[in-house]
Amino acid sequence: MHSIRALLLLFCAAGLTSCGNSASRPNNSAPVATDVSIIDANGGQVWVGDQLYGSYNYIDPEGDPEGATTFNWYRNGVVISDTNALSYTIAEDDVGQRISLQVMPAARTGSAIGTPIYSDELSVDYFIGTRLPPQLFTSVHTQGTYTISFYLPEGYATSARDYPVIYEFASESAFNLHADILDAKARQVILVSVNSGSERWVGDMTMPGARSLYDFFVLELVPFIDVQYRADKKNRTLAGHSLGGLFVGLAMLFELPGARNFSAFVSSDGTFSDQPEETRALEKQLAENISELPVTLILTAATGPSGNLFSVTGFHWELSQRNYTGFRLIYMPFDLLHEEIYGPSFAAAIDILFP
Repeated sequence: MHSIRALLLLFCAAGLTSCGNSASRPNNSAPVATDVSIIDANGGQVWVGDQLYGSYNYIDPEGDPEGATTFNWYRNGVVISDTNALSYTIAEDDVGQRISLQVMPAARTGSAIGTPIYSDELSVDYFIGTRLPPQLFTSVHTQGTYTISFYLPEGYATSARDYPVIYEFASESAFNLHADILDAKARQVILVSVNSGSERWVGDMTMPGARSLYDFFVLELVPFIDVQYRADKKNRTLAGHSLGGLFVGLAMLFELPGARNFSAFVSSDGTFSDQPEETRALEKQLAENISELPVTLILTAATGPSGNLFSVTGFHWELSQRNYTGFRLIYMPFDLLHEEIYGPSFAAAIDILFP
């Protein structure tokens, strides 16, 4: 008996068996993550839309198998919500920011959670265009004064080519977001943004004021841009969100067959419910006079509670029944709120119009 007890004590001291006292047992070491890094699936510069993948090695001193290791992606040191995955798609908000990955190793047994380990930061690139100082422009057609903001793509100053132009009726924040999107997507496009201020917002973009605003664009602003900048006169886009989206739809219906000023229209969650009768009457009048409509119309709709899904789909349905020759009608729903869609909507339209 004594010899067996002595042998057990010897094994206990050597750590080869339990000593019967949990306080004196050796601790099970936690797992470790090493060589945490980020791989850009597209290679080269990191742009919006690139897919990033995390890479790491899992080590457990006791050989415990890996369990539910967790992952967090960070933007400028602040965690991005809902990113517990080993991959991440670069978003518009990441432009010009620093992205990193945190790996928190977890074992299936033993000491479950290890120390979080971080990758080096990865910078998301701009394609840097030029934002010119805004100008004030007083219209003889609307009698209103507008702030006009301009974005010129990188390389404009040293090139001799003509550039497509996007005209939009938008706030200053929307212009800056859209310019960032053009930067991030490296698109060679001029952006001209018109801001009226809230006092003219409704009157300018709904009937009857929308006709005067359309005249301001095509009779005053477009000729001014054509003289001041190397604008491609055959490649103009008119874009707008909310009431601006309604105005875009109305403007397309205003266009005369022999004097089209825009080749594309982008209506972001337009509030067509504000003037359904006026819109329907204009579309009917257009259908009675033409069979050819050689333009692109992109209609986007927010499917969230605050969106204009019903009225946008109604306008889309009416247009789709006409079978206009040469008409490119694109409808895109987004699972977003009305106030969230104008960035993703613009980005999606850019990919379609300027691939």
